[in-house]
Amino acid sequence: MTGNASRKEKTKRNPAVMVFRFFLKILFWAGSLGYPFYVYYGLRNQERLGPVLYLLILAGLKLFLGGRDSRDINTVILVAAFLAGGGYFLKMSPEFMLFYPSMVSLGLLAFFGRTLIGDRVPLVERIASLKVPPEERTPFFRKYCRRVTEAWCVFFIFNGSVALLLALMANREYWMLYTGIISYMLMGLMFAGEFLIRMLCFMKARTDR
Repeated sequence: MTGNASRKEKTKRNPAVMVFRFFLKILFWAGSLGYPFYVYYGLRNQERLGPVLYLLILAGLKLFLGGRDSRDINTVILVAAFLAGGGYFLKMSPEFMLFYPSMVSLGLLAFFGRTLIGDRVPLVERIASLKVPPEERTPFFRKYCRRVTEAWCVFFIFNGSVALLLALMANREYWMLYTGIISYMLMGLMFAGEFLIRMLCFMKARTDR
């Protein structure tokens, strides 16, 4: 078992493998960004199988690329793809492809939200602790990480609700615009806003010491 793990680790560090995996990651994220547009034009041109095949390819890429650290994210994407694809094959309706973004938001809500239950360490704190030294993980640091995790949960509720509403309304143009452009802009604003707030809060915390 140890020998197999060692061989796998060496394979991952191989320069050719690393370049190949990097290329596949770019392909996956480009494909994810393009998903709403492809589904929109596929439905507009009455392509019945194209959108679901596109989704399954994306899910397959994520499964191939996923490591132990991203296992939960892989599960979210694969379950969302399975539900959307399963709905398509059961009803033979490509309209089910419109529900994939809202299912991903729901999965991410569960992924983030479960770490807020009881005495669990919030997800943002787990990620931040990889870079923050133990001596800097103060009560303020833990409280801040919990608030950021809660903020992402609120974002996923909002994002998923809007995507679901647009899918149920079958307003494909607005659905494409929101899930393909606006939601990513909002996510970028969340990251930028959190970064600025973090800088200000921790600067103030250091000044107050």
